[in-house]
Amino acid sequence: MEVEAPEDSQVAMPQPGAELGGFIIRDYTPPEKKKLDRAVVVKMTYKITAYATGTLEIPPLPVIVQAPGGLVTGLWAEGVQVRVVPISNPDDLEIRDVKPPVLIPINWRPYYLFGGIALGLVILAAGVLLYLYRWRPRPEELPAPVKPAHELFYEELQALLALKLIEAGEFEAFYTKLSEIARRYLALRYRIYALECTTTEILDRLRDKSLEMRAFSRIQWLLEETDLVKFAQHLPAEGERKEIAGKAKELVDWTREADLLPMGVADAPPPAPEMRASA
Repeated sequence: MEVEAPEDSQVAMPQPGAELGGFIIRDYTPPEKKKLDRAVVVKMTYKITAYATGTLEIPPLPVIVQAPGGLVTGLWAEGVQVRVVPISNPDDLEIRDVKPPVLIPINWRPYYLFGGIALGLVILAAGVLLYLYRWRPRPEELPAPVKPAHELFYEELQALLALKLIEAGEFEAFYTKLSEIARRYLALRYRIYALECTTTEILDRLRDKSLEMRAFSRIQWLLEETDLVKFAQHLPAEGERKEIAGKAKELVDWTREADLLPMGVADAPPPAPEMRASA
């Protein structure tokens, strides 16, 4: 469509979406202006669509022109008859059956990826469990003593007294070593863990060992006395320092295994190591 109007005039034409009889404006190109002598020609190209065939008419189109002075004028373009023919084969207009759905091939790659990751995690977990099972810490077994527990105690006690720690005033060292010797004897004699246990834990484990009351009470007294010196910096009295080694040996005399003694001396206490302690 071309419109000639005075120079510097504004021209308004139909916009896309407007109905033109049996046609619809689908699109258009931007207006092209061409200047003439004291006039301007505005050209606009439309793309139209029809949904019917046969002879159709594009009715007269309204055009509005606004002159530079503000005067507005309405014009009507001439109507045009257009013959619309089908562009497809008539056979193609028949309604056909719906095509079956298209099968989309399954992409197995993500399944392989996640399956491989899961399998790797399972293998890793199995390996960790196997490693932990093979290298798990075994329950510590107390080795059978080469000598009876009471003989080892007597020897270690004699060696401790030979150091003369009491005479040197090293009470804490003496009581600490005596506690270790007593705990080692209890561990070997009653097959319990005692070296790294607290006094309360040792006493709890000895309650089902059928100990005589005097032996149990002596064990409790001995462990608590040594704990006081080791941990509470208790300074034992002179009389306590002299008698604690003898009471420890007396405890072993009461609790030693009788079947390890020579026949005929099962009820007799063994020779005591010489006890010498002074303030």
